[in-house]
Amino acid sequence: MVHGKGRRPEQREQFQRFKDPSQALESFRGDPQFAMTLGKGLAVLRCFSAESPTLANKDIVQQTGFDKATVSRLTYTLVSLGYLDVDRPSRHYRLGSAVLAMGYPLLTHLQLRQMARPFMAELDREIGGAVCLGVRDRLNMTYVEVCKSPDRFESRSADVGLSVPLLGTAIGHAYIAACDAKTRQAIINELRIKLPEPWAQYGEKLLADIASFRQEGCCISYASLSSEVCAIAMPFKTVPGAPLAAFSCVLNANRHSDHSLRQEVLPLLRKLILQLRSLSGSNIALSHEARAGAR
Repeated sequence: MVHGKGRRPEQREQFQRFKDPSQALESFRGDPQFAMTLGKGLAVLRCFSAESPTLANKDIVQQTGFDKATVSRLTYTLVSLGYLDVDRPSRHYRLGSAVLAMGYPLLTHLQLRQMARPFMAELDREIGGAVCLGVRDRLNMTYVEVCKSPDRFESRSADVGLSVPLLGTAIGHAYIAACDAKTRQAIINELRIKLPEPWAQYGEKLLADIASFRQEGCCISYASLSSEVCAIAMPFKTVPGAPLAAFSCVLNANRHSDHSLRQEVLPLLRKLILQLRSLSGSNIALSHEARAGAR
């Protein structure tokens, strides 16, 4: 679950397959209601990441598969609207401040994020890693709140706005496992169809995690997307009808075993879940699955 130097070259290539920015457009081809030009513009924005903060037009062409003329028009438009900035000497682009401004209203209205922050900070001090709150973005989980110890944890391993795959991560598997049966099966079908290579690698693990989740209420990933990172995650459901979220403790795999995650970190994560439930009383209810795991 990490962006950063700890990922081997083959793992970086694998991670890119999870987040192909143009892939989401394919299912909308032929839909008369879908604004393909807008979709392509948003696909350009999704090309940028912590590992690739600046890109040239040719890099965007390579990532999206769009022709050069289309990319040139899209980047010109995005620069004009403030969604991209351009470095004149190198002619490379980076995300502009308008992207950050657009996301801020969403963050300020996430009540769970605001309530969870002090409890996440307390848990972070106890585990010495990072505590993340994530929500689903299609086939990814996006961190909307992160508390971490910068002196004890690589700074880019977890940060607000970072997206990690649903498939192959503890937070993603916990989210899927906690979904209702119909939603869960729909996600699984989509993963199988759209991500065949990652599914071949992590699909069996996901199905096993779903089965064990009924008893344990958590999911663990150990050195899956990065050899240096392990994580343990639990879902959290607010009032019925509200979005499902998940909490994850991300730690150094060289310092934690599967046993220590279960015996030392999991009780503290369960404590966080129960603290939030107690704080809000009837305003926040634990999901059935997480409640079973917190017993």
